[in-house]
Amino acid sequence: MNIIDKFSLIFLIILFLIQVFKKNIFKKIVFIWVLAVIGIFLFGIIESVNRYFLWKEDPIFKFLIPPYKNINYFIYFVFIRFFSYWILALVAALILNKTALFFNKKYNERFFEPEEIPFATLGMFLSGWPGFLFYFCFVLIFGLILSIIYIIKNKGRAPLYYIWLPAAILAILFKNFVIPFNILKIFIIS
Repeated sequence: MNIIDKFSLIFLIILFLIQVFKKNIFKKIVFIWVLAVIGIFLFGIIESVNRYFLWKEDPIFKFLIPPYKNINYFIYFVFIRFFSYWILALVAALILNKTALFFNKKYNERFFEPEEIPFATLGMFLSGWPGFLFYFCFVLIFGLILSIIYIIKNKGRAPLYYIWLPAAILAILFKNFVIPFNILKIFIIS
């Protein structure tokens, strides 16, 4: 598990514990979102700098950075390796946010409570690529199970409020420990 996934996992676990034990977390959701985005990209920068100095000391890889090669190759490499997956996850989360807000407004908040949407999109972003695909599947599975339970007990619509963050935690663990790298290679951006 790389350092960015570790950050996401720890961030989500702490956030979930706060969500469970402190009920007014929704008021700080914008700050939490900003903190998550800054954290992800800060760790991407740290990884990039570390990679540069590793290559600089390596007898073979030193030929891939200046003065032997143009810096553009290195920038392209670290962009693809450390940033593109998170940018893709951020775009997917923003699309989910806009879509959920649109349909929720159109149908009088029939689908989500207002505080659910930021947690759903934060979970999608912190799951990363391809983790947010697993995240989406876990949310559907857990949501279906919870809905069936609510239907059986005649309780109405099942809230997904406490499902979003655990599904993201599970997606990160699944992506890093359950799915073999051979299968994950089909999702590599290059």
